[in-house]
Amino acid sequence: MGLRVLLTSHEPFGQGPGGQEVLRLARGLSRWDHQVRVLLADASDQQAAWESRFTFSVRRVTCRSEDPKADVPIRLPSFEPGPQGMSFGRLSEGQWQMYEERFRQAMQEELQTFDPQVIHCQYAWIHARLALETGLPYVVSVWGPELETAKQDGRFQKLVEQSMMGAARLLVPDPGLAYRLPAEARRTPGRVIAAPFHLEEEASLGARMGELYLSALEAWFGP
Repeated sequence: MGLRVLLTSHEPFGQGPGGQEVLRLARGLSRWDHQVRVLLADASDQQAAWESRFTFSVRRVTCRSEDPKADVPIRLPSFEPGPQGMSFGRLSEGQWQMYEERFRQAMQEELQTFDPQVIHCQYAWIHARLALETGLPYVVSVWGPELETAKQDGRFQKLVEQSMMGAARLLVPDPGLAYRLPAEARRTPGRVIAAPFHLEEEASLGARMGELYLSALEAWFGP
């Protein structure tokens, strides 16, 4: 049975662990006839030429500094921005709220137009907390940089913990990272899945994730 899946990423396609994984997920799920929408942050609102082959839809929330045409007039924030980038930890309260509110609006619009059955967020971060607000079942891929950012700045600790506690499934790339999650999040059997999904081929990833989403729906609503 094909599902309607909303994928989110704080990174553009191909950038960072989340941006790479959301692209693989979208292509892999589409091969198995799931309906996919992608909501992501990007510095550009232009699609690359290779995106014309996509069988899924993409919605970008643009972040560009001092650009009134951008959705959020700040540099695109990230967890590991490099010397010229903007880290999430350096955002002012006003910038943080602008970023969060614009994605809240975009996610609500996706709920109205696409009506997803499950949401899959990259990182236990802002998108995951917004998914929690929707009341829909959601899955979070936890990569680790968000845990480091939360450890360095106490403002983010509650955000990370809330986004993980409400998730139907938490995916981590290796068992070592699983033990860095809150103990309460690990108590429910089967909730934390430590597997190298990022090493799988797209087609097999799509098949496995389709099954995982169904298990999350059953855990959320009952069989």
